[in-house]
Amino acid sequence: MAGGAAKKPYRWLRQILPDPQYPPGYLNEFGGHFEITQEMRENAAKMQQRIRERRG
Repeated sequence: MAGGAAKKPYRWLRQILPDPQYPPGYLNEFGGHFEITQEMRENAAKMQQRIRERRG
């Protein structure tokens, strides 16, 4: 398709996955199942600071 959006699959073809049952404490504070490193936290803080500076 030239320049157009991709067509979504038919609704009845979409796979419905069961709700995973994660043990308590498995997910991070954002609901993800990956480790948030100190570097990631520092980069997020820098980005938040830039946003605050731009907004004044």
